[in-house]
Amino acid sequence: MSTITERIQKSYIFKRFASAALILSVSLYLARVQGEEKFGEVAFFLYFVKFMLTGQLGSVSGYILENYRNQEKTSVEDECLFLIGYSAHLIMIAICVFLIGLYIGKIYTLSAIAFTLTTPFFSLEPILRVRKYFYVSLLPDLILYVTILASLIIVKSFGHEALLNPESIILNSYLLIPISYIFLFSLVKETGIPFLNLCRAGASTKLIVKKYLNLIGAGFPAYLSTLAFSLLLFIDRFFLERYHSAAVLSSYMLGFQLCVGASLAITSKNFVSVVEIGEAYQREGSTKDIFWKQLRESTLIAIPAFAGLLAIAWIMQNHLLEGYATLFQSTCILGLGMMIFSISGSISPIVFFMKRQRVLTSAMMCFLVISLLGNTTVLYYQLSPNLLVFLTGLYLSVYGVFSICFSWNCSRVKYSS
Repeated sequence: MSTITERIQKSYIFKRFASAALILSVSLYLARVQGEEKFGEVAFFLYFVKFMLTGQLGSVSGYILENYRNQEKTSVEDECLFLIGYSAHLIMIAICVFLIGLYIGKIYTLSAIAFTLTTPFFSLEPILRVRKYFYVSLLPDLILYVTILASLIIVKSFGHEALLNPESIILNSYLLIPISYIFLFSLVKETGIPFLNLCRAGASTKLIVKKYLNLIGAGFPAYLSTLAFSLLLFIDRFFLERYHSAAVLSSYMLGFQLCVGASLAITSKNFVSVVEIGEAYQREGSTKDIFWKQLRESTLIAIPAFAGLLAIAWIMQNHLLEGYATLFQSTCILGLGMMIFSISGSISPIVFFMKRQRVLTSAMMCFLVISLLGNTTVLYYQLSPNLLVFLTGLYLSVYGVFSICFSWNCSRVKYSS
């Protein structure tokens, strides 16, 4: 791996840790100030805005794939056409969610508006990622969390207790998000993007649609696995927000936020695992040795991370956030599932290089259907919603173990060109 690439990765991982630390700190502050009756709705809003990106149907994967398939550097014209098509696509997603939200709940219309306001950052991210400005992917989350925090602080400082409800805080944050456009303009200037002038000149709508649909077609197979995983995590939140108490949703959202933070070391390691596995695959024609190396390293990271997660969750529930009665329980179960799933993520690129990704995608689709049935069963028989936390942790654990076993099976296959 080149020195330049290593520096980029190290820089990105550091920024990712710093970003995660800030987001987790904001989440804990919001949880403490708002309490379990209000925090869940704001946390769901922050989560769902980013979740709406799953509606891009693989166009981002297609753009990145086409960029690296071509021997020549992506032209400014191609970047411009993608920017127009992708931006239009994201706005269409926002409009659809807004209209659906008019019927199923205000939190979805609020999320659609915030998604629209952050669309410029989402639109530029794939182009800048190809240019190795990886940190841009962190900006939408940072902007959303910081503006929500600023909105809460402003409302509290003026002493308007009646405005401390989630809807008021979210609406006030809309006024703050456009301030981030100042940074957007400096980012465009810093990265030297010249294609904005070309976008003004316009292009044939037919050409834009054709090229954009080709990108969706190229990226859709790889996108299916990500879609299934995203929907698996969304189903619980949807049912909890719609049909169960705000307290359970709050504990679930905060517990999952803690789990994501605890697994950050492994997921950051997975960022370079793909490269390491790919190099071993090219060099040795098999990935048997690298399998054990990745499994050992990830497990050694996961064990202390999980222990630390349990300690933090216990302290939070018993000393800092007494109102969150099921926080420790939710964190234990979800944390175990997240750790096993994250460990499998450091190994599963083996399956990709062996062109067997379809098996893992199918497995995730099966768990998606099972999760939907589980949520429906809990609702129909009026069972405890805490059961959903156990089931999700179980799904992630079982899938992780299956992924590890299947990756091991693939790693023993000797590749011959």
